[in-house]
Amino acid sequence: MAEAIRDEPTREELRTELIAKSSNCCCVCQTPFIHAHHIDGNRDNNVIDDLAPLCPNHHSLAHANGNMFLNLTPERVKTLRDLWYAYVEKRKESFGKDFGTAMLMVKNFSRELGPYGATDGWAKTFASLNQAYRDMKVDEIIDRVFSTSNPADLKIYLETMKVMYRDALRKLEVQRTLQRLWT
Repeated sequence: MAEAIRDEPTREELRTELIAKSSNCCCVCQTPFIHAHHIDGNRDNNVIDDLAPLCPNHHSLAHANGNMFLNLTPERVKTLRDLWYAYVEKRKESFGKDFGTAMLMVKNFSRELGPYGATDGWAKTFASLNQAYRDMKVDEIIDRVFSTSNPADLKIYLETMKVMYRDALRKLEVQRTLQRLWT
């Protein structure tokens, strides 16, 4: 049976696009690890233009009513989002790096070593940074990690991976050293 053609992206595809556009940071305060906020308040309206990256605190404030809270109206959220997207895009251009090759290398490395290479599971390790990683597969985590345009964030993520594979990397280095001695 032929597969149906989809016109609309899935929720996960939208979330991945939102993370990439925002460098996984809140458009108000630039705090990492975001929620997808529906600007019009309709959770069924899954159009990328209706979504804004907000940290948990600002997401709550965007839904709060009353003059005791920062008034994050839909118009303000959309303006802040657009300004943040423009800044992230400019930063990506000025940084001038394409992380596609590095991401592929990390994926191949994790596959080559398999589940026995990492000292802790990917989901367990990255869930310590954010609970959203808890139920993700390895490739999803790697995609999310490389969606950042902030070199400092990427360095932290890569250091985390390095610790996960510490023992496997040592064994690999010993193997390479022995191969060089034998040839």
